[in-house]
Amino acid sequence: MWEPCLKCQHKNPANLVYCGDCGTNLRELIQHQVVEYQNQIAKAEDLRQTGKYSFAVSLLDGIQDLGHSELTALAEQAKALVHEYNAERIAKTDEADRLLQLAEDADAAGEPEKAFRLVDSIVVGLRTAAMAELHQRLKQTCDEIVSLKKSIKTALKSSAAEEILPKVERLHQLIPRDKQVAELLARLQQRSVASATKSAVDLVRKAQAAFEQGDIDQALAFVDQISDEVDASKITDFSQRIREIHWGQQQLKLSPFVCPDHIQIAQRIHKLGFRSTVFTKVVQELPKRISAVPPGTLAPWSRMPNPTHLGLPLQTWHPIGFEIAVENIPPWHECLTAVGLALQGIASAQFPIDLTPRETDLFGKFGLTLGRRTNITSAWGLSVDRRGLIAVLLNRPKPRDPIRLSEVVRIDHDAKLQTSDDEAVFRNGVSQSVRQFAESMSSDCKQVVLGFAASRTLGRCFQIPKLKSKRKTSDAIQFEVKAQIPLPIDEIAYDCFQSPNQEETHLHVSLFAAKRIHLTNALERLSESGLTPVGLVPECVAMANALVFEHNCLTKDNGKQQADGQRVQSNPLNLSVVDVGVESTTMVSVNDQSFRFRTHPIGTERFAKTLASRFKLDRQQAEVLRQNPSRARWMHQADHELIHCFSNLTSEIQRAIATHRNDHFEPKRIVVSGRGVTQFGLLRYFATGK
Repeated sequence: MWEPCLKCQHKNPANLVYCGDCGTNLRELIQHQVVEYQNQIAKAEDLRQTGKYSFAVSLLDGIQDLGHSELTALAEQAKALVHEYNAERIAKTDEADRLLQLAEDADAAGEPEKAFRLVDSIVVGLRTAAMAELHQRLKQTCDEIVSLKKSIKTALKSSAAEEILPKVERLHQLIPRDKQVAELLARLQQRSVASATKSAVDLVRKAQAAFEQGDIDQALAFVDQISDEVDASKITDFSQRIREIHWGQQQLKLSPFVCPDHIQIAQRIHKLGFRSTVFTKVVQELPKRISAVPPGTLAPWSRMPNPTHLGLPLQTWHPIGFEIAVENIPPWHECLTAVGLALQGIASAQFPIDLTPRETDLFGKFGLTLGRRTNITSAWGLSVDRRGLIAVLLNRPKPRDPIRLSEVVRIDHDAKLQTSDDEAVFRNGVSQSVRQFAESMSSDCKQVVLGFAASRTLGRCFQIPKLKSKRKTSDAIQFEVKAQIPLPIDEIAYDCFQSPNQEETHLHVSLFAAKRIHLTNALERLSESGLTPVGLVPECVAMANALVFEHNCLTKDNGKQQADGQRVQSNPLNLSVVDVGVESTTMVSVNDQSFRFRTHPIGTERFAKTLASRFKLDRQQAEVLRQNPSRARWMHQADHELIHCFSNLTSEIQRAIATHRNDHFEPKRIVVSGRGVTQFGLLRYFATGK
């Protein structure tokens, strides 16, 4: 019988000790190979026990029949084991998937310990990444459960009950189906509520004593210590009562503006039983003080922080330089935009922008928009928003005559219209209000400058070289329009003005544009009512014009006060206006040559939506609560919900101021205007940040 040499494959007789070709000791070589194969089989068995079938099969595949009689049996054994391992791997993999599903179900049912045992029974070698992640998470949970149980057991022995409740709550969260833990939690919660109630009664007694002595701050300090676990109606009502009184006091102290809402606050505090000599005096003086100044006007006795929370001095707007010939005027801060529009109608605007769609090119519009029209002596400025319209009539018979404010009309839309999301319904309602305005005019003047929403206006600033020809200037501006307005030029109407700086080699151009369809729809409302539109002006431009006019009037008044004809150097025009509207707020910064504007989608509508969400109201109810916070059971809760909106709006205004400063606008003060200015708490927050 012949056997191959495992080293050189030379055939040798079976009883030969050394290879006849290479001289290798055949007995030692075969014994070494047998031991190696046996070790591989043993190692594969170990890998099999840990579920590492792939590694085990790869080891067994290395055992080959090399033609030697003593190795054939081992090779056959390895081959049989490979088939056995593959079959076992398939079965164990299916079992692992089944255990994983059971573990996930147990984990979802709040049984992490059972889930851990199921996942832990899956051999390590068969665990997928998902299985390993679940195993690790469940192990941490089980370790936490063991630790909590041990800690709770120790705490129960030492009677440290106040330390137990949070741990039991956490343990119940981890194993919600454990009845013993649930029973222990219920007992501890009852004990905690009883203790908290007893403590709350003591705190209420102390708070009542402080309240009766007029020390509302100390009473609030006691109330704030009452645990939230106490839900007894009497205790809750008393704590809310103290918070309401303290909040009302802070309102009267912090607010730099006196308004009719303060009477409601004072009456609410007085009704809640707060009796203080100082407070009683304030309650008696408030009606007299409020009647002394128009609503929203900075009162002489107010204490305005300087700088305010906005970072600049703050004031409300009122007209300067007009002959007022009308009574029963709405609050002036609502009329700023309408006044600016009317100023353009009588050719008294610093920035004469008109977005009325025309078929002529920009060159054909130069004579109308950039020049000064003098043929119109009376004009209405009409500002329309979602709440209603404000119209102001200005007259100037001759260019040097004083401007006369002859009429002011304010019409509020129907309440349902103000809260409607249907655009068609809104347009019809606005048309109806415009017709009502046309019918209510006492003046023969039908010429109207209509305001256009700043939020729908595109504004761009750029420079072009000074050119001798108007035609070339027009071509250069049209080129910039196509480059900077992200709409086809045939879909927009645009106009611009140039900063009056003759020393520069370039022209500073401010461009304004809007969609023609929006502009046309706005003008149709006027034409349908028999009014004559003489201009369509972005409301941000109207605000800038009103501020410039006011500044010029102040400068002239200062000059009149100088003696001996001395020349007065006028103060530079550096100020901003914040107009809080219904759907948005517009920020305009003005200097001697130009202005910048920015709009933010935060207005009184956002305030109403916040209240609707918090107190589960419909839009109309929320709008009523926004305008009349005294309708709330606790006014301080409504005010607290609005603070977040005020904070967001303030941040946007501060960001706009920073942006304008980067563009070389340095406002020295801020004028506030718009219907939203009277929003309860807004001016207080602008001034104090509280």
